Amino acid sequence: MVRSDPLATTFAFGDFELHWPSRELRKRGKRLRVPQQPLHALALLVNAEGRVVTREELRRALWQGGTFVDFDRAINKAINQLR
Repeated sequence: MVRSDPLATTFAFGDFELHWPSRELRKRGKRLRVPQQPLHALALLVNAEGRVVTREELRRALWQGGTFVDFDRAINKAINQLR
């Protein structure tokens, strides 16, 4: 089941914890610096609970309509920053 609103949720996975209300990602309790777009992409991915998230879903979540950007390159960059 996919939660529709990750905004009030904390996600734990492996050594990591994402606290969405404060926009913090921690690894073993130590806060990591993550730019906003990759952090938002991470929230979308962990919220999907095993469901495949399409590039189109990422595009809609990360950029508002009317935004002109090379979406494929920007999505790749955001995911690479998470890695």
